[in-house]
Amino acid sequence: MRKDSSVRILLLLGLAGAILGGCLSGRLREPRITVWATGDSLQIFPDTPYQDGNHHWNGPQRSVSLSGAANEWVAFQLVLSSDLTAKNIGVEIGGLTASEERIGEGNIHLYREHYVRVKKSTPRHGSTGPGDYPDPLIPFFNPYGEAGEPLALPLTLERNRNLPVWVDIYIPPQTSPGEYAGTIRITLRGETVKELTLRLKVWDFELPAAKTLKVFFDLYSFRWSRGEGLPFSLNDRTWEVLNRYEIMARDHSFSLGHWELMPDNITEDGPVDWTRYDRYLGTVIDGSLFEDGQPPACWELPFPENWKPGEAVLRNYTREVVRHWEEKGWDLDSAFAYIWDEKGPSHPDVLEYGKIIREASEDKVNYFYTHGPHPDLFGLVDWWAPRASQYYPEKMRERQNLGERGVFYHGGEPSVGLMCLDAIGLAFRTWSWMAWKYRVDGFFGWAANFWSEEPYLDPVSIHDNNGNLYVYYPGRQLPSIGYPAVKGPIPSFRIKMVRRGIQDYEYFLLARSLGLNPDPLVDSIVRRGLGETGAYGIDPGAWSRFPEEWYRVRDTLGEMIEARGH
Repeated sequence: MRKDSSVRILLLLGLAGAILGGCLSGRLREPRITVWATGDSLQIFPDTPYQDGNHHWNGPQRSVSLSGAANEWVAFQLVLSSDLTAKNIGVEIGGLTASEERIGEGNIHLYREHYVRVKKSTPRHGSTGPGDYPDPLIPFFNPYGEAGEPLALPLTLERNRNLPVWVDIYIPPQTSPGEYAGTIRITLRGETVKELTLRLKVWDFELPAAKTLKVFFDLYSFRWSRGEGLPFSLNDRTWEVLNRYEIMARDHSFSLGHWELMPDNITEDGPVDWTRYDRYLGTVIDGSLFEDGQPPACWELPFPENWKPGEAVLRNYTREVVRHWEEKGWDLDSAFAYIWDEKGPSHPDVLEYGKIIREASEDKVNYFYTHGPHPDLFGLVDWWAPRASQYYPEKMRERQNLGERGVFYHGGEPSVGLMCLDAIGLAFRTWSWMAWKYRVDGFFGWAANFWSEEPYLDPVSIHDNNGNLYVYYPGRQLPSIGYPAVKGPIPSFRIKMVRRGIQDYEYFLLARSLGLNPDPLVDSIVRRGLGETGAYGIDPGAWSRFPEEWYRVRDTLGEMIEARGH
């Protein structure tokens, strides 16, 4: 072989080795992981840019700061990203301590936020367009399995794509006020790669266990059965899963309605058999199902939708409902019969039912109807429930002054935030603030689970709406996105916003009880809403669309309450 050829080959081999070595070193280097934090009302999209600071996050100090009262859930989000795909990522948060006081790690719950793709905007005012929306919150550990059984863990960071982690912290009742602190650790293959400081100021007051707002969401039987693979009925097999939906609802300060779950032996003149109903749902009504023993703020009585059993059966059944509730000592004043929906003010079925129920119950059963005050319904309807856009506060206040109640449901922005997946993160938080501003007694969602066949993959469910009133996701269908199935519900970003708003409402109520006036603060955030906003359409001046403004007002109010309490 000629000498110059040998040299050329050696040079080429050396060059190839250098290139290969460079490639390998690039592959083998550790990923650069970035982490920052934000509050609970801002949606984090895959490409949301890094923030060096916000109301809860101090980037230079690498610290997260929260505040809250005893018996309150507070939350924030960690945002993780990496310049390379990174597997076996973990997030760990130990207990929080203040001197000798401690909030244990059992009160801290972490979730991986899963993105659901919206391909086409919901055709309603308030949609923010196609994209990947964070909504299902996959628990790090299976809450319905063996202790420590991983579910969302370990995490994988896709290259240059955000992975948000939801952090819930429960401040138990009677927690001593003070400045608590702990450490957040981000790990890679079990080794700590980032450390942040978590600070929690616990104010010197406590939120009540019994919530004031009357809030409920209806479970749809067929959708639930299809999603969870169980019959929607009162039996032990179904209850193993269904009771976890009840508990999650109560943990987020609302109750569930379920038209199809009825007692047995409903006849024209005999006694109703409440055995199965009481065995299961009775534990919800009296609060014994829940850790704190506190029943829901309201309850939908077992009158099926569009039920026409005949007058004799209806009269006897209504009397039996009253008798049973009074024998049990259950709160009938916070219960209601919701049978007809959006049939107008003069529909004969609506009028006839109202008269029968009023007479048979001796005015003890509240008749609920989805309409605003109307003369044809005066003396029949006890709970008025118009759409938010048709809720006229002054007219409703006239009925409230007579002892009746006013609640609303969705009607399109800007009356309240949009209930669909492709809305801003604040959407459901607005509902409770509207309730305070206009002295509304509560609100409801016509569904909690109007799921498509594959809700994690295809959010379109009704009228081309994306995720219209999904506040839960079915645990059985987690394998569709690569996780093991679980026997219970998966929470959502939106269910957390329902809870946040209801807790905010308790702040307003507590402030007023102490002689403070929260209205100027609320009005600085919510300037117009409900029927006062007129026609549908985005109205930037109606209510703030900036989470930082909501955080500041809520914290200001907390400081005012604490100062007045001393």
